[in-house]
Amino acid sequence: MATRNPFAINPNTGNYTILLSEIRSRFRMVSIVKPDVDQIFRIKCFEYNFKNSNVIAEKISLLYEIIRLYLPIEQRSVISLTSFIDLLQY
Repeated sequence: MATRNPFAINPNTGNYTILLSEIRSRFRMVSIVKPDVDQIFRIKCFEYNFKNSNVIAEKISLLYEIIRLYLPIEQRSVISLTSFIDLLQY
């Protein structure tokens, strides 16, 4: 896995310089992780007192992944994780 220095200017070329420590101190590192949809649905089903919450959560998670897989990119914003959670709450 390739790593990059987020504080380098033009890291793709061999001639790069490191930013000054005064500038680096004004920023913080951020990590973005894909949410664990299965775990979220499991917790929400348990929270809303469904019987067999693990089984229901697995089925909802599978449905969510299949819908996201087969929908065109333009329509994926309609089906979101929050919309599925709202459906559970309803």
